[in-house]
Parts: sequence; C-alpha cells; structure tokens
Amino acid sequence: MQEFLVIGGPPRSGTRFIANALNAHSDIVVQGEMHPEMLRNSLEYFRKNNRLYKEIDKKQKGQQVGSKYWKRNRRDLFYRMVCAGQKINVLGTPKGTKLSGFKLPRAELQASGIARVVGQYSFLYCLRRFEPHFLSCANRWNSQIDSVAEQYRESITTALELLQADKMNFVAFSLEKMEAEPQPHLMHIAEKLQIADPETWVQGVDPTKKANHAEKFVSDKRETLNDDEQAFMNANPDLDEMYDRFWSVYDAAQGG
Repeated sequence: MQEFLVIGGPPRSGTRFIANALNAHSDIVVQGEMHPEMLRNSLEYFRKNNRLYKEIDKKQKGQQVGSKYWKRNRRDLFYRMVCAGQKINVLGTPKGTKLSGFKLPRAELQASGIARVVGQYSFLYCLRRFEPHFLSCANRWNSQIDSVAEQYRESITTALELLQADKMNFVAFSLEKMEAEPQPHLMHIAEKLQIADPETWVQGVDPTKKANHAEKFVSDKRETLNDDEQAFMNANPDLDEMYDRFWSVYDAAQGG
C-alpha cells in the first residue's frame, strides 16, 4: 500500500514549492489543491460511514464482511475523491508509486479527520515568518493583517498540538531554513519521508525557485509593511514568538 502524505500550513508558506520538489521524485505523486469545502464534505462522508460500519459491527459481532472491506479500501477511495476534486489538473499515479497525497493550505485544521480515513500518514507542515507570509498574502489577495494574524496563530497552535500528540509522521518545512541551509533542511525532509535515494533528490531541487517569491498576480509587488502594519507587528510580538516556539519544539522533538 502506498504511504499517504498531506502538505499543509498557512497559505503562501511554501506548500507549492515543496509539492513541486517532491513531484520531481519518481516515487512520489502530490496532487494539487481541492476546494476546502469539498475536503470537509468528503471527511464528513467518511465520518458517517465509519460510524455506520461501527454500528453494524456491534450487531454482527465483528463478522461483517462489508466493514472489513470498507476499512481496507477507504484510503484509496479518499485519494480518488482528492483527485476528482482538483482545482486544475490531476496528476497520474503510476503503479509503483511509494508516496501519494495532496497539498492544501490550512489542511492541518482537518488533520485529525484525515487520520480517521487513511490511518497513519505523513503531514508536511510549511511555515514561514509572519511578515513575509503576510506580505505574500497581501500581494495575492489584498489581505488584512489582523485576519491573517488570527489564522496564523490558529495554524501554529494546531500544528503544535499535532506535533505533541505524536500520532502521525509530522514533518516541517521552512523557506527561511532552506535559504540558510538548503541541503541539510531538504535532507531532513527526505529522511523523515523515507524518500529513496535522498541525495539525488536533494541535489535536483533548486532552492531559489520559490513560487512565493515570484508574485505573478500583481504588477506592484509590496516588499515592506506600511506604517499601520508595522504598528500592528510592534503591538503583536507573539507572532514572531510563536514561529520561534514552533521551531524550538519541533527541533527538540527531532533530538536537535
């Protein structure tokens, strides 16, 4: 059975970059984004059927063949639903693929529900510092800093809960860490995901080719905060503190 992977984290934090990098490996297929509402609907479908078969099992004393078939095949069904819900193109999944899944910003908020469908899986969490994260969101969607900050806090809080619960293979990726030490950081990703021939994969990744650094959607890309936004940052030091705390907890969990 293929291992399952979900890539999440705040939007504009490197999910597209790392998904593209992983897709360059012949053993890996990472689908793009499905609509968040479709993901929620899909997980609700599985939740209801899990409950249905649990009730059937009680009545049949664990002898219900349909229940066993459901549990054995629901991961593949979920992956097909992910493919059916793609916003753009569906990538082929060749026979022999070792790791498959999808990327979706803020998927960490649905991580527990996904686990109830696919069982043990890998979650690759992308996180960058708040200021460049916000500026990228502002360039893409003209986002307001207070709403972006609330989502950022929620994302990191959820990620720390997932990391500390230790119920999945939790892996973290940072554009800042990759800029500072590209090969060690990418090698860490490869080792955590148990990628075959990791050295060759790392050498093939171009760390300068980051989607979030090429805002194709606006002609007047912003690179600095305005006065009101800087005042907001000064009044909310917890945003940088949460980033630092996440990486401190994560590195400690890796024994680093």
